Amino acid sequence: MVFSWLRRTTEHPDETEQQPLLPQDGCLQETSERSLCLASSPELKHEALHHPAFTVLKQLAVMLNFFICGVIVTGIGVLLPEIGAFYGLKDGTTALIFPTAVTGYVCSTVVVELIHGRLGRRGIAFLSPAIRLVAMSLLATGSSFHVTLAGYFLGSFGIGLSDAGFCAWATSVPYASIVQGFMHGSFSVGSILGPQVANLMLKKGFKWFEFYRMTGLLLVIELVVLGIAFRLDDADHYSANHDDSDEVEPHSHNALTHRATWICGAFCFFYVGLEGCFTDWIAVYMRRARHTDPTTSSLATSMFWIGMSTGRFTLGPLSQYIGVRMAVAGYLLALMVLQVLFRLLTNVTASLLLVAGSGLFCGPIFPSAILLLSLKLPSRAQVGAVAAVGALGQVGAGIAPFAVGQMADSLGIKHLLTMILGLSALALLVWAVFARLPKATSELRRQSLEERKRMSV
Repeated sequence: MVFSWLRRTTEHPDETEQQPLLPQDGCLQETSERSLCLASSPELKHEALHHPAFTVLKQLAVMLNFFICGVIVTGIGVLLPEIGAFYGLKDGTTALIFPTAVTGYVCSTVVVELIHGRLGRRGIAFLSPAIRLVAMSLLATGSSFHVTLAGYFLGSFGIGLSDAGFCAWATSVPYASIVQGFMHGSFSVGSILGPQVANLMLKKGFKWFEFYRMTGLLLVIELVVLGIAFRLDDADHYSANHDDSDEVEPHSHNALTHRATWICGAFCFFYVGLEGCFTDWIAVYMRRARHTDPTTSSLATSMFWIGMSTGRFTLGPLSQYIGVRMAVAGYLLALMVLQVLFRLLTNVTASLLLVAGSGLFCGPIFPSAILLLSLKLPSRAQVGAVAAVGALGQVGAGIAPFAVGQMADSLGIKHLLTMILGLSALALLVWAVFARLPKATSELRRQSLEERKRMSV
């Protein structure tokens, strides 16, 4: 019913949106009467959409979205053994959760552009938390394993919608690099807290599925906050911001026809893959190769996420100042140097600090890649491109850790560092190619630049 309302208000505005609620003179009044005239005046609606306070509200709402996504995504690492024991499954069968989740994320890329065109960004703001809320409802029941897999599929589907929609939105706001950093920094904070909260609940005697009852409550809050923040971003607003590019080149909105999409996707495949190797295997490496106790080995994962969070919050302004292309190349080179030092220095304290440093330089890389991608595409293609790039990154996050596991079985976990160093080098090579691609033509970029100027006024 709510979906029907979203579509109806987009395609057939209500009477209150077509006619003034008060005589025209009422629009001359300030405060409350001004808001009553908002729906009938495109100028006032545009002013409200780009008012600094409205932009800040959207930023906070999106940060909340990314924070909750971080909690949900990383909590599974702690809950996985409990899920296997609950259903009496072997590790290989329980691990079906991961390809199922990746499939859900990839499937979201097929429909995200359609949702933007039909419902606008407020459609994403409603459907993303709503679908994840349905997923949490399935997981919170502790029902059959097939229902659990369906829950993880829907949860990743909802996360994919918000990733593509809001990452594309963040490229069009002032100080985009900093905004992207705060968004993904919020995800990192959630990623730090998610495993801790899940572990605490298990120690207190809660079942694994009760964790998802808690996240369901968080999603109710997110649904309300996102709905308020993006309530005016309908399909008309979205289409108006992209019509000019369609007039210039009718097929330019197809993200998959642009080289930049595929090259950036290859970069994210390698980069997110190495990030997945860190988060999934560094604790095992510390325990087996450096012979640390379980608490210290788990601390290595936390140190990496703390570094990621710090990097995303603090290095965004640096990237904005020196330029995204040079900044990411520098971060990858620094990451490779730290990997060499990590191999040479076997002291536990030094190892933990180097893991945190690796997270620090990894932090701003993905947000910066999305920002540069937006500069190389017409605005109409950006949502689909971000969705495709994110999907390829998720595929890399699934394949690379799996390859490490196979390599660990045959050669030992000590070769984890070789895998990470190799992925870093490949990511740097692809970045060098991606950074040299030309930006979108001036005519295709004109409207996007004008939009940013209006938003900064």
